[in-house]
Amino acid sequence: NEGYNQYAPLAGIAPLREQIVKKIESLHGEKYDKDSEITVTNGATQALFLAITAFVNPGDEVNVLKPAYDSYEPAIELNGGVPVPVQLKGKNYDLDFEEIKQKINGKTRMIIINTPHNPGGNVFSKAKMQQLEQLLEGTDVILL
Repeated sequence: NEGYNQYAPLAGIAPLREQIVKKIESLHGEKYDKDSEITVTNGATQALFLAITAFVNPGDEVNVLKPAYDSYEPAIELNGGVPVPVQLKGKNYDLDFEEIKQKINGKTRMIIINTPHNPGGNVFSKAKMQQLEQLLEGTDVILL
């Protein structure tokens, strides 16, 4: 009788999206619109697939930090993209900024990172994330 007997809307139920907006605002001071900027997915794999599908087109290259979660490359390929492996270094799976820089070109659409890294567990430091941000400054490369 209260309307909770149907499937949830594709973007997620409004009260949950409202709470997400409040949480982001309290943590980061950023305000988002619950109806046009917040989407609740059924898990990380669906969210990653949707993000890749939204931005990767045939012929686009996507740099994938290896080892990588096993859903990245099939999603890239399904959308006509080309996975470009970038091997993380050492037992701590560290970023090699020189290799990342070398693999960015006019076809590069996206770089996918994961922190904490799956499967390695490495958490990229704030300094490393800022270095990656600087590397991508002035490009149209999406960091996912």
